Amino acid sequence: DPKNIEAKEGKALVKLGTGEYDEAGTLLTQVYQADKTRWRAINGLAILLVQRGMHADAIAYFKEAAKHSKGNVSVLNNLGLTYAINNQYRDATQTLQKAVDATEPKSPLRRNVELNMALILGINGDLDLAENILKRNMPPAGVDNNLGLYAYLANNESLAKSYLNTALSKSPYHYERAWENLSTITQQSKGAATKKLDPKAKVLKVK
Repeated sequence: DPKNIEAKEGKALVKLGTGEYDEAGTLLTQVYQADKTRWRAINGLAILLVQRGMHADAIAYFKEAAKHSKGNVSVLNNLGLTYAINNQYRDATQTLQKAVDATEPKSPLRRNVELNMALILGINGDLDLAENILKRNMPPAGVDNNLGLYAYLANNESLAKSYLNTALSKSPYHYERAWENLSTITQQSKGAATKKLDPKAKVLKVK
């Protein structure tokens, strides 16, 4: 049934998840043209816009998706992260707070969104607020590790945006191998050969 919008949208989202962005974009555009109220398609188009560096346009699409699915944690999470990529930190934290408020206390989903909030606060230099959030969600070693990473990212805009993009693409890494990360950062600061930060990470997803 070539006119089945649900099937076409489902295929598009799978293509988006596997990184086949051109085909995903084509299918999502077709779904959107057929029904401009489908929040999943709009959210998917917004993610594609972020991948292309069109952050202002992506924000507009995420806002549109939020109108058609009020209180949707996934959309609010994506919108908040995109605000941060676009250096709109106040909008980012306010939006992620709405996402936190829409989740159940102590749920894995709430933890994921709060860790994204801590990432944004830390990159923006609000390490005390970030620490308060981390302490609710991570063991002490993980807290110290993340704070060290945030401090490093705060002076490296391109790397910070890379981590935010990672979170947006639904594979946000929250590090718990403190010594490996901090050792890498220390070596870089001493002029050692650059190493890629590659600790054994725990992958947390906002679905």
